[in-house]
Amino acid sequence: HPLKLLEFDIVLDFGKTCRLCGEKVERLFYHCFLCDITLCRLCPSIPLVIDDVPKKVHEHSLTQVMIKVSFTCDACGICSDGFPCVCLPCCFIIHRDCTKLPRVIHVNRHDHRVSHTYSLCIGDWGCGVCRKGIDRVYGAYSCSICRYAVHSKCATRTDVWDGVELEDIPEDENEDIDPYEVISEGVIRHFLHEHDLRLIIEKDGNVSYCYACTLPIYCDPCYACMECRFVLHEACAKLRKKLRHELQSHQLILCLNPRPGQAFKDGYFSCDACHRRCTGFCYKYKRIELDIRCAQVSKTFNHGSHPHPLFSISTAFKKCTGCGRSDKPVMSCIECVFDLCFYCATLPVEARHKYDCHPLSLCYGENAKGLYWCEICERELNPKEWFYTCNDYGSTLHVNCVLGDYLHVRPGHSFKYNDNEVEVVANDHPTRPSCSLHSREWRCVHPFVFKRKNRIDWRKTPIFDLSTVIGVTELNARKGSFIVVFVLDSPNISKLHF
Repeated sequence: HPLKLLEFDIVLDFGKTCRLCGEKVERLFYHCFLCDITLCRLCPSIPLVIDDVPKKVHEHSLTQVMIKVSFTCDACGICSDGFPCVCLPCCFIIHRDCTKLPRVIHVNRHDHRVSHTYSLCIGDWGCGVCRKGIDRVYGAYSCSICRYAVHSKCATRTDVWDGVELEDIPEDENEDIDPYEVISEGVIRHFLHEHDLRLIIEKDGNVSYCYACTLPIYCDPCYACMECRFVLHEACAKLRKKLRHELQSHQLILCLNPRPGQAFKDGYFSCDACHRRCTGFCYKYKRIELDIRCAQVSKTFNHGSHPHPLFSISTAFKKCTGCGRSDKPVMSCIECVFDLCFYCATLPVEARHKYDCHPLSLCYGENAKGLYWCEICERELNPKEWFYTCNDYGSTLHVNCVLGDYLHVRPGHSFKYNDNEVEVVANDHPTRPSCSLHSREWRCVHPFVFKRKNRIDWRKTPIFDLSTVIGVTELNARKGSFIVVFVLDSPNISKLHF
C-alpha cells in the first residue's frame, strides 16, 4: 500500500512509534491508513538489503524482512516480534541494530576485555550483569582469559559499557596499576604522597587515623611517613590506582582528597554509593565519587546479615532490609527478596566507643521480647533493628549513637566552608562546649569538633556556638573574642570488615 507523508499532531499522534526502528515519530512521518502502520521519516529511505555487513557479523549480505514475525536473534538471543534481517542460505536471523554490536569491549563488572561470539562452549553459563542464565547456542560476550560471559544486551547497556570499541586497540599489558614503588625493605613511595613511607606497627595507646579510609589505626600494621604525619593502613596502601565498579561504566581512578583551593573545592566529598561525606581517598571519574570502602563492595558481595551472596543488578530505588529506607544503589539477592543499601553494607562489624572499653559487635536484629535500652542516649532501642552490643557486658547501643553522622571525617583534616577554613580537632579539653542541637546547658560529648582556623587560639577563649557541620546553611558567630565550633559525630572505629 502507498505511504502518505503526514505532519505530527501532538494530540492525535502522541505516542506513535516507527514500526521498523521503534523510535517515537517527530514532526513528519509516513503512515498507511489501511494497515495502520507508521514509519519515521528516515526508515523508508534505508535499503532493505544490507551489503556492507562486517565479515565478523556475517559473511553474506542480509535482507530485512518487511513482515512482522516472532524470532530469536542469533546475535543477542532475545526472542521478539519484529522485522528481522535474514540470510536464507545460512538460516541466519538477526535484529538490524544487532549488526552494529561492538566486537571487543570492557564491562564494569570484569577486569578483562570481553568479545562477542555467536556461541559459548559446552556448560552452564550465567550473565555477569543480570545474573540470569545464558543460552549458549546464541550470541553473547565472553572472556578469553577466564570463564565469564554476559548477555549481548546487558553488556552494551550504557551503565555497563563505556561506549568504546576496542577491537583494533591493542591492550596495554604493562599498564601501571601498582600504587607504590618499593624503595627498600619496609619502605615504599606511594603515588599519592611525596615522602617515603615506612612499615610500622602502632603501639597500644597511640591512635592515628588513616588518610585513605579515615578509620583509626590501633595495633595494625601501617605505613607512616618519615617526614610528616601522613599514615596509611597496610591494606589501604595496597589499593589499586584504577578499578572498575558497577556504579560507573568508566574506569575509576584513585585520588587524594586535597586541601582547600585544590581539586575538590570543599575538601570533602559525598560518596555516590553510601551518601556519606568523606575526607579520605576517593575513587573518581568526572562527577562520580566513591569512598574506598564502597569501592570494595563490588561483584559478588558476602555480608554477615544474609546467607546468600549479593549483587548490584539494578539502579532503581529499593527498600533496604537493614535500615528500612528506600535507597539506590543497593546490593540484591537473586535467590530471595533481600536488598542492602551501601550505607548498611559498609557498617563496621566491630567498633569501639569511648563509653565502653570492650569491642562492640554489630547485631543484625533479634526476635526478642522486652525492652532494650541504648547505653549512650538512654532511650529505647528496637531489637528488631540493627544495633551494636557488647558481648562482655551485654550492653546495647543504637548504630547512630556509636558511629555518629560524620564518621568518615578524619581528625586533623582541614576543609573550606563558606570561605572559612575549618579543622577537625579533638574535643578533649576540660571545658566542653555547649551544643545548639539540644540546649545551651547540654555539653557536647562527641569526640571531635570543628574549629575555624583564622581565629585566635580557642583554648584561651570561650566557645560561643555549636552547629551541625557540613549540612548547615550558614555560620553564625558574634564579633569579638569568640570562635565558631561545629559538632562532629565521629566514633573510634576499630575495624571495617567486608
